[in-house]
Amino acid sequence: AGGCASTRVAKRRGATNITTERKNGLMQKSTQGRDDNLLPVILRLEDVCAAQNYAGYDPFDALRSRWLRLIPVPGKYPRIALIQLLKRLPVNVRPLLLVPRGHNPKGMGLFLSSYVDLFRVTGRIEWLDKARKIAGWLLQNSSEGYSGKCWGYNFDWQSRAFFVPAGTPTIVNTSFIAQAFLDLYSVTDESEFLQAAESAAHFILTDLHRSQTPDGFCFSYTPIDRTMVHNASMLGAGFLARLYGITRKLHYLEAARTATYYTVVHQREDGAWYYAETSYQSWIDSFHTGFVLRSLREVCRVVDSPVLEAALDKGLNYFLKNFIQPDGCVKYYHDNPRPIDIHSFAETLRLCSVFYSDARCRQLAPKVISWLMQNMYDSRHGYFYYRKLRYFTNRIHYIRWSSAWMLYGLTGLVCAGREFERSAAGREPENQKAML
Repeated sequence: AGGCASTRVAKRRGATNITTERKNGLMQKSTQGRDDNLLPVILRLEDVCAAQNYAGYDPFDALRSRWLRLIPVPGKYPRIALIQLLKRLPVNVRPLLLVPRGHNPKGMGLFLSSYVDLFRVTGRIEWLDKARKIAGWLLQNSSEGYSGKCWGYNFDWQSRAFFVPAGTPTIVNTSFIAQAFLDLYSVTDESEFLQAAESAAHFILTDLHRSQTPDGFCFSYTPIDRTMVHNASMLGAGFLARLYGITRKLHYLEAARTATYYTVVHQREDGAWYYAETSYQSWIDSFHTGFVLRSLREVCRVVDSPVLEAALDKGLNYFLKNFIQPDGCVKYYHDNPRPIDIHSFAETLRLCSVFYSDARCRQLAPKVISWLMQNMYDSRHGYFYYRKLRYFTNRIHYIRWSSAWMLYGLTGLVCAGREFERSAAGREPENQKAML
């Protein structure tokens, strides 16, 4: 949900166009303090994504190859091998394999949240216009045939657990996008966006399986599987908790609380969580841990529970101590920094924005950004690299995995920083109006 207080839009005419203002000092005028130097990077990255109309390649899009219509890939492991091959290659061979650029719904949800953040920081109505445009696309491109609004990926994908055809809705995508609709609702009060979020909640509560345990239940990843993945289930719980905070409908709270207890019970003594409790999914990585922590924070806002608060504190301590290295580089796994992946950095920045009141997050975030700018940023083209490996850097531009996530991470951090400065100065959160 980010760190900024709710900013309401003034419904007036004649809003200034941000494109011309960028060259006339917008970046200096729009915020204060040490986050000023991030805005040029944010605006450049947004330009890159908007110029592509938010369409691009994805690390996992190999099965979109048009050649597969003629020569299908048979079986689970050949599909995994093809996906992993394209994901790991440092050269983008997708044009040769006739893999088209595409719009990824999850990426579009991240863009939506980022535009709301930019509106909160600048008050510029054009960011809100862009947010509404993205929201319209998402409403028109939800998966069909389910109980409510829901979204999947724009490509087939195969994991070790199951095969998911393109368009199959996931709890992860649906939760991120529904949260983005709540972000937009928070600055507009327009019921259409709250209705979209409630429709997504109906999908989660109706169409997803629940694996019941003595301690709670775990939501399934999709309607076609029964896997029990902590971060996925918690993303659903966090969204439902936030929705309860807005609507005060108790069935959202009950589902969020029960799903959360399942994951909290499985927290390790040191504060970590495995990806899942199966033997072949027992790894611990940074960005999925971040998903759990941000979601748990949402639940703690509406559930008064010392048990949940203790789990949150222990989990955050683990994350900050085990994933962020002294120089600011973010580790992928708790016991192995490689691969150095942009996704880990983006989630870390978003996590720091959510926990910005914690001095450790305020101190660590600049180190993470400094390392990023020195090692993962393409200043010539304005985007962030995908991965940095031992002997080479994978510079392929991935619109969802890299750019949408970094925009989401950076805008969230600037937004949280601005709100923290206001609070520290003893001022009430601004009820900003769109600058005219």
